[in-house]
Amino acid sequence: MGNRATVIFTDGKGVFSPAVYLHWNGGPESVYGFLEELDRRQVRADQEYECARFIQLIGEFFDQDRIGGLSLGVANGPASDSIEDLNKVGTDKGDNGIYLVNRTTKSMEVRRFTEHWTPEHTTIMAELPIEQVKAEREEAGSHNYRLSFRKFYAKATQGKEIEGH
Repeated sequence: MGNRATVIFTDGKGVFSPAVYLHWNGGPESVYGFLEELDRRQVRADQEYECARFIQLIGEFFDQDRIGGLSLGVANGPASDSIEDLNKVGTDKGDNGIYLVNRTTKSMEVRRFTEHWTPEHTTIMAELPIEQVKAEREEAGSHNYRLSFRKFYAKATQGKEIEGH
């Protein structure tokens, strides 16, 4: 069982990066930490470039023999941010759904889409309200897990630390 998520970068104008699949560490405490590390490294905010650097960052984090080969994947990104097109992205969107990230704005914008079971035992994807996403991000930043995540990240990357936030 993983802690899966899919991260997609956008310019907010209809251009989307490939979809990055995380089998592990797809929860808000990790994903927002990884995104903050992109900021710390001053990665240019353009969806293709930041997607590549995000993959590099995740690879550094999981570059340990004991993690195994299921930690990271890449799939074609969506044609648009519609629920229909996001559903077509070829990754497992269970657990934490999709983070649609726009870092081209003054303050990073994250839209979240998660799957829910219906009474008919099917799944539907829905966008979380912006207030809920803001609250999730704040909670992730103050979660007890955050300190251990930062320590583990430093160990996995030979001493690099996530700074700020």
